Amino acid sequence: MAAVDSMLEENIETQFFDRLSAVEIEPIDLDRLLNLLMNWRNRLLQQLVQQPLTCKILAEHHSVARNLNEINENIATFDERWGSQWQERQPAQDLARYFDDKLMFLVYGKFNAGKSSFCNFIADRFAAQGHKVSFFVVDGDEIKTIAGPFKEGSTETTAEIQGLLLADRMVLLDTPGLHSLTEDNAALTRQFLESADGMLWLSSSTSPGQVQELDALGQELRRRKPLLPVITRSDFIDEDIVNNEIVKVVCNKTIENRSLQEEDLGARAVQKLAELGVGPEALVPAISVSVYATKEGSIGTIAVDELKNKAHHQADENFKRGGYDPVLDSGGFYRFYEALGNLLPYMVAYKQKKPAEVLLHHLEENIFGDLVNLQKQLQKTCRLIDEEIKSVKQSSEKWARQVWQQCTADVPTLLDDHIDSGCSVQELYAALCIRLNKQISHETSLLFPAYKNVLQESIDLSEIEHALVRFKQVSLDNYETLYECLNQEIFHAANILGERMAEELFESLMGLQEKLVQRQELIQNYSESLDEIRLNLVHSA
Repeated sequence: MAAVDSMLEENIETQFFDRLSAVEIEPIDLDRLLNLLMNWRNRLLQQLVQQPLTCKILAEHHSVARNLNEINENIATFDERWGSQWQERQPAQDLARYFDDKLMFLVYGKFNAGKSSFCNFIADRFAAQGHKVSFFVVDGDEIKTIAGPFKEGSTETTAEIQGLLLADRMVLLDTPGLHSLTEDNAALTRQFLESADGMLWLSSSTSPGQVQELDALGQELRRRKPLLPVITRSDFIDEDIVNNEIVKVVCNKTIENRSLQEEDLGARAVQKLAELGVGPEALVPAISVSVYATKEGSIGTIAVDELKNKAHHQADENFKRGGYDPVLDSGGFYRFYEALGNLLPYMVAYKQKKPAEVLLHHLEENIFGDLVNLQKQLQKTCRLIDEEIKSVKQSSEKWARQVWQQCTADVPTLLDDHIDSGCSVQELYAALCIRLNKQISHETSLLFPAYKNVLQESIDLSEIEHALVRFKQVSLDNYETLYECLNQEIFHAANILGERMAEELFESLMGLQEKLVQRQELIQNYSESLDEIRLNLVHSA
């Protein structure tokens, strides 16, 4: 009985209100961190924009050139897009500034998680303790006071950001839900995520912690924002006999049942967070509550018999003198208040750093998201260049073979023409050079159509001229010997030119690939420097 009397003297709800009223939010100097973050953004953009990726040997329709053009066009949009994305975060920041001296929780979850009912119940509890409660909606850039309570229902009743101001110390924002039935409502919720100092993730007991909810949970935990998972509707309908009639009554789920759901949600959350790259230490254990059972005055299985007998007669008196309230306890709200109270210091610490946190989130989620896509574009282009380098070697060998075969096939005709006219070997050489240059141009256009300025410098055929020195003129006597000589010299010249062409293209492609690698290293360096700034923010006072 002594233990019962001791419990009767405690009211964890009252203790939470005392902890909340004692919270002080002292501003801290964030100028250095804000400057670091903005300089990071501006230097990155400057380095990306000032060095467009080009390759002078590639025609515009070449696959690599098209990729380079897409990359440059993508980078050219960064400044404007990043500016727009930063502006999209302004409504949330304006709301946060409006409640700058208050701790703000964003209540979110699926549309049927009971968010509005939960908020209304918390409002009732504050009001019952004599604290001021006011309701409002966010209408554009205005905060408009409305009459409460929030509309409740089994369908999606919230189509705007609505809120509660509690005891002039804490704000609850009720949202349509991240997984709303309408994309506009879901987008509205995402827009105001940044405004909160902490998160209450509500998940119905009928299906707690669904995978799509955990995806959203992971994002908030990556943002290093205090978050408390709450399993709602932790109750069931039973039958009882009142005045000899069977009536339906609401009952809290048993402690064992609640514990199993909380542990299951925690285990799956840890697994999902591991997939999202978030450590398990970021997860606060879930709390199960029942607004319905608590409002109905159901004690459930948590209280001892003595408290059951006293609760119906002394609940009001116990509450007035700040004593233990078995209905709140059995509904899970004592555990909720305790967990919420433990989050308050972390919320204060987050709120003090929130301007820098919000800017960091923009860099991590918007800007670095673009950098990740840019990395993929750069990697894809590098792979194309690797394939092109292999193709160039094969094509240059084929090019040399085609030039040799086609030109050698024309040698008999050239010899016949010069024998009939009694021309000199010099005239034969001049005619052969014209034929070679024509064939070289033709084969280059066939095998390297996506390149330009290939072999544009004068083609050195002096080796052929030197080989013809020993022949004074073209005659039937030296016909065969001259043919064999020209066949060998054309073969040799074609292969040298093919190797030269391959080397020129290889050097240009490798030079381009080196630029792409340097660009990837630049992005990696900026990623590491952002990690350092993040650590500075985490460890800042």
